[in-house]
Amino acid sequence: MRSLIYPSFILLIGIIVFRQSFLFDLFIIGGEGNYFLDFTNYIQIFKYPWMSKWGMGYFNPLISGTGYNIFILSFFERIIDNKLLVNQILYFSIFTLPAISMFYFLNYFKINKFANFLISLFYIYNPFSLDYLHQFNQWTNTSLIFFPLMFLILSIQFNSKFVFFLIIFCFFNIISFSFANPPTFLIYAIGACVYLFVIDFTRNNFDFRKYLLSLIIIFLALFISNFYWIYNLLINISSSGIIDQMYSEETKSRYLFTILKNSGPIISQLFSFVFLGSDLPNYDTNYSIIFKTIYFKVGISVLVISVIFYNLFTKDKRAIFFSASTILFLYFAKGLYQPLTSLYLYLYEYFPLFSMFKTPTEKFGLLYIIFFIISLAFFSKNINSKIFNIIFIPVIIVLLFIPITKGVISPYQLQLK
Repeated sequence: MRSLIYPSFILLIGIIVFRQSFLFDLFIIGGEGNYFLDFTNYIQIFKYPWMSKWGMGYFNPLISGTGYNIFILSFFERIIDNKLLVNQILYFSIFTLPAISMFYFLNYFKINKFANFLISLFYIYNPFSLDYLHQFNQWTNTSLIFFPLMFLILSIQFNSKFVFFLIIFCFFNIISFSFANPPTFLIYAIGACVYLFVIDFTRNNFDFRKYLLSLIIIFLALFISNFYWIYNLLINISSSGIIDQMYSEETKSRYLFTILKNSGPIISQLFSFVFLGSDLPNYDTNYSIIFKTIYFKVGISVLVISVIFYNLFTKDKRAIFFSASTILFLYFAKGLYQPLTSLYLYLYEYFPLFSMFKTPTEKFGLLYIIFFIISLAFFSKNINSKIFNIIFIPVIIVLLFIPITKGVISPYQLQLK
């Protein structure tokens, strides 16, 4: 029962934050992925084995893992008979389940439970995660839920490689709707490679051949469970001129440099997690009041740099390697900004598939925040827990002050008349 106490508090905080939506019948709309409000009708549209999209053949998402979430949401619609409530439950889940997922993952490392609770809240209510989740894309946004669960599975030492394959294959198949964006698919693969290396390398009995075998099993499961859309994508790339028009080298390069021009001082933003995207103007009434202040940017930046440097000089090998991984993904998240731009540009121009990452702060920023959270957990484990709580409780209060007092977390809400 004790393991349910802190997740219950996470849910309670989520209810308080979403209370305006629940009390005043507010439909949460807008964002990149929220263009389906009737999931039963979605099933009717996508029930055919093949359909046209952008003039190309499009796979049926309902006969694969991609359809699991749609079937579940449609089931709730039929049971509850209230599309507004289903909308509220969906986005309440998007903003609360990642913290619960992270809490149980970090619990594997025997992190102090109250410190774990604070870190899990920071995982969701930091500026980057809030902006990322405000896309309201239930396909890619669920990455914040599934990454900790994937890392938890990779942390377990299975006696049988076949059992490991079955478990990781079932997991990938169930969450495959989160992979349907090719860059996100690659981010999952990169994250799995780096995390598994850190976990295996810091064990006393590290064997590089066993590590490679585990990677083969992971990639085999990953590709089999996603073959239905990877095969279709490869066929379209080789045969369709539309793909070339949409994702030509000129288009990708122009997009990358546009992001570079409009992003602002990305290095300072990365250290404070304030690398907000296109939704930044919508935060004026909610979060940017705090996020834009020099006190917040400097305070969080000092905290992040202190945690990373403390871990790098500790005797805990996992703290060292997770912090080093955080620095690695920090570098890739900054994209073409100085310093050391030439390596990123070389990879973008010549390394296969790397040009997919035309929005590096969003894609690599996902790995940056996750690996920093793991580094923060080991930081809390290696210093006095009272000192950590003294440092971190004020941070959480600052992050939660506006959403709790206003009872609103989304800039996209529509009141039904």
